[in-house]
Amino acid sequence: MIVADLAPTTLAALGSHSSSSRGTYSSNTSNSERLPDLPAEIMIPSTGGKLKLGMPNPQGRLGQPVNLLVNHFALQSLPTIKIYQFDIRMTVPPSSQRRGSEKVSAMQQAKVFIEAKQLLGERFVFDGVSLGWTTDQLCPVTQTLDAILDLPGHTTERNNQVRLSIRNSGTVDIRALVNWLQSGDAGLMSHADSNVEDALKFLNATFRQDPASRWITRPKTSSFFHRSPSLTLPLASTGGVLEAIRGIHQAIQVTFGHLSLNVDTVASAFYVPGVNMVDLARALVGVSPRQDLNDPGMSSAVMQASDRMVGMFINVRHLSESRNSNKMRIQKLNSQGARGLTFQALNRETGESLTTNVYDYFRRRYNITLRYPDLPLLITRDGAFPMELCFSAGGERYKEPLQGSETADFIKW
Repeated sequence: MIVADLAPTTLAALGSHSSSSRGTYSSNTSNSERLPDLPAEIMIPSTGGKLKLGMPNPQGRLGQPVNLLVNHFALQSLPTIKIYQFDIRMTVPPSSQRRGSEKVSAMQQAKVFIEAKQLLGERFVFDGVSLGWTTDQLCPVTQTLDAILDLPGHTTERNNQVRLSIRNSGTVDIRALVNWLQSGDAGLMSHADSNVEDALKFLNATFRQDPASRWITRPKTSSFFHRSPSLTLPLASTGGVLEAIRGIHQAIQVTFGHLSLNVDTVASAFYVPGVNMVDLARALVGVSPRQDLNDPGMSSAVMQASDRMVGMFINVRHLSESRNSNKMRIQKLNSQGARGLTFQALNRETGESLTTNVYDYFRRRYNITLRYPDLPLLITRDGAFPMELCFSAGGERYKEPLQGSETADFIKW
């Protein structure tokens, strides 16, 4: 949508706050990752207008002026067409709810905007929270468009549906943003009226849309990571379960009365994808690989890792290919283990319900004999899973503070 109007113009201006008409940059990456050359001339799109702002008054009087390249890239144009803003609400209808909750998961939210392309259009921009924008009106201003979307993952027991409600709250007032910038009242920080704030939210969401669709990120953030050999460093002190990844953080900022895209480098710790959760728990609590996890007391030792494991996403590999690819969030750990936790299971041959434990269920249903039946179980919205059948999902950020030698490894990066 508006990315076509803004991104080529802005990114082409990969600017410097200097007297040069265009910025320059260098790269130490390999030829396969070489950045493209900047265009010699910045083209203003047909749906945009050139942003004309005066240069800040110089404050210094002593010394020689110098050209300084910075990581602020000046926006050269803004859209001149109508852009409609929408308030977005997503809920799970009763027929699809689990445990009576209407809250939509992050996984469902991502699927909603894949399934809703026909309704919203290819150019719809979503901020990852509750606002959206497009050049299509979709419905009259102040009115709401409701739709029930069927998402992949239906089961015989439950539908997988989400109710999407979008309310047209009017058009983005780009003129209010331009007037504010030209008034000279725009300082280092934005403390403007709601129209200007909405315009800045739109610009941030527009520039977030593309990297968020291709790189590792989380809702409500503007940091993006790409797992590649040149950007990833294994943290050796963690036993191979954590790694550091370099990425970028970007944000639209108003600096000295000018509008710019600020891009900084960031680094964060992530779980290595595909690590078996038994090995991950060993590393987190410092249990030697030579230690037999069936020994007395090992279950209690592994429970010490519960705080660091709760909230992370996992995959399994014993189901169908489509279900194995689904990420599941760990809600808590259950110390009863596979032998201790019982539940009602359906006998597919007789249609009757029977009481069984997790250990017997996996042996009967999947012909899997668990090696560590006394270790804690991982509890998710989809049920209880033995740790040895679970693996860390890709793009899973490590949220706890790094400790001791972990920090030493990280700061080398």
